[in-house]
Amino acid sequence: MLGSDPRYLSLLGQPGSNPLELFWDVVDQLDQELEAKEAVVVKALEKLGFKVELSTALEEFLDACKGDESAASVGDESLKEVYDSVSIPFNFGADYESGIDISASDDW
Repeated sequence: MLGSDPRYLSLLGQPGSNPLELFWDVVDQLDQELEAKEAVVVKALEKLGFKVELSTALEEFLDACKGDESAASVGDESLKEVYDSVSIPFNFGADYESGIDISASDDW
């Protein structure tokens, strides 16, 4: 489908980044933006004495973030992304501890 698109074909053989490299550039940029937001939120939560744990619900996390101006300024959508990012190790651990075989999951 993409391989026969004239826009794609016109890029082939041209000097500079190829489409795949451009894609990964965008992914890297988004990753860096998330890491910057995560650093702001983690610092704010540490200042408040709040720890994200396995049992920490999204609502509890958002409420804690609203207690700090710098964390609240990140925005609700970004805070949800940060929550997902910082809770991944806990979710992985919970799956491991409960005996769920995550290696067979289609989500990976």
